[in-house]
Amino acid sequence: MTFRDVWGKHLLVGDGALGTELEARQRGHTSCLEELNLQEPETVQAVHRDYLTAGADWIETNTFGANAARLRLHGLDDRLSDLVTGGVRLAREVCPAGKFVA
Repeated sequence: MTFRDVWGKHLLVGDGALGTELEARQRGHTSCLEELNLQEPETVQAVHRDYLTAGADWIETNTFGANAARLRLHGLDDRLSDLVTGGVRLAREVCPAGKFVA
């Protein structure tokens, strides 16, 4: 099943405030939540799983602030590709068939 197969046919429920949950759960490693994709992947996946268990049909990757300008503020602009790839991989790994990653 693809996203196009279900779009417009029934209500799709998205995940919640990923950043807020990550801030609450992280172990104080970083002020750049995208860095958790590499430092605390289990935390990122736990939040994704919780949203899926709560009924989300789709989850967003932990890549909201993954752009060169923002990452430069944290000295991470050279890690852009790793952070984005990691965020996508983590979401895909926990997303079951019939659910989607955005």
